[in-house]
Amino acid sequence: MSYLNSELTYNALTSMHRFFGELETLYTKYNISLLDDQCRRNNLMSASQERFFAEELKLEHGNVRNDGRTGEADIILEGLGCELECKLTSPKKSGGVCLQTDYVTLKNKGVLDYLYVIADPEFKRFCVLHFSGLDTDDFFFPASGSRGKARMNKDRAMNKCSVLWGKAININDETLDRFEHRLLGLSERAVRTKVKLKSQIAALKVRTRSFRYELEPLLPVLQ
Repeated sequence: MSYLNSELTYNALTSMHRFFGELETLYTKYNISLLDDQCRRNNLMSASQERFFAEELKLEHGNVRNDGRTGEADIILEGLGCELECKLTSPKKSGGVCLQTDYVTLKNKGVLDYLYVIADPEFKRFCVLHFSGLDTDDFFFPASGSRGKARMNKDRAMNKCSVLWGKAININDETLDRFEHRLLGLSERAVRTKVKLKSQIAALKVRTRSFRYELEPLLPVLQ
């Protein structure tokens, strides 16, 4: 059973959103836009993710550390004997989401749990993914020029994922359903189209899975 749950996640996200509002007010006071640079915003908010999730975990599991020291995991659950790496990211303009890790750190640790918070540009809608027991096989080897950052192999890693907020929808499954629905509606005269659809369905079933993440707001007023 996961040591994280939806209620704990909601409380931590609420604290993060409140902190973001206060930070945005400060930036606005000095005529600086916090929303113009999504990477900068996520970097500023990363510490709040670690802090607020650690606080909520401490309420439920007792001995939890989050000290931010170099070489230490983002959150250490000493009572449960595990470490949790926290990542804050946002969808690209194309809609895709890149889930990465530092390859050397994971290789040295062997196995790690990951908490990815995906936030929209306004920091109002979220999708939260908790991965248990990821190792280097769950990531692709870092590409040249990636500065040691490895991209997640979602075809493997999503089998170890619990969605705590929002949704993770397998795009392949959606496409399969659409193709199969079209296939059922074809007349016998559309034999060529039927053969083509069957070929596409067979190819999708062996293709690496791709996911679309649906972010949910904390409260209706934030929509």
